[in-house]
Amino acid sequence: MTAIFLLVSAAGVAVADNSALKKELSAKTSKEIRKEAKKLEGDGWQIMPGKLPLEKQLEQSQIAQLRKTDDGESYFITGSASVVGGNYTIAKQMADNNAKLEICRSLSDMLASKMTQELSNMDMGGNQAEALYEVASAAKSVSTMQLKGTEYLLEIFRDLGKGKTEVRVVMAISREKALSQAKEEIKKSLKEKSSQNLKDLDAILPY
Repeated sequence: MTAIFLLVSAAGVAVADNSALKKELSAKTSKEIRKEAKKLEGDGWQIMPGKLPLEKQLEQSQIAQLRKTDDGESYFITGSASVVGGNYTIAKQMADNNAKLEICRSLSDMLASKMTQELSNMDMGGNQAEALYEVASAAKSVSTMQLKGTEYLLEIFRDLGKGKTEVRVVMAISREKALSQAKEEIKKSLKEKSSQNLKDLDAILPY
């Protein structure tokens, strides 16, 4: 199953019709996608009625992996999870939640790295340093925030027998949308702090 996550490690479904990116897929890559889809199906993985064929989901994910922001960063932040439950509904809910939490943790790590870099470049006095430290501390809340606006890159399941179902999902959200929500989450954590904190936040995260 490792190969499937390599294919979708930084992907998103929103670029399915982007012909320019489609052209970047080589014949070799398309062959590997077909091979991976057959392997997953051979291992018992299925898709729910109404969902895109597995091969198409993998193709879209690979296309989206190529998408970058203007500054060369991955356009999407992704999270994946595989959960075994007593039925499809329970396993799916848990998988969705775990995938979103993974995205939030990645987002939190991204913000921590950005703030560390920004703070190291600032010439500040004691009061400003304390305020920025509070901003950085508040950013930790992002790791467990309720993320909205995610999209599925992959939705598959398989019957394990004995009343057990395994659900595997890969979800994505645009970096811009995720950072905007993260900023609002941090503001919420700072609502009882001074206005100086919010000014510092706007300087660090102009999203």
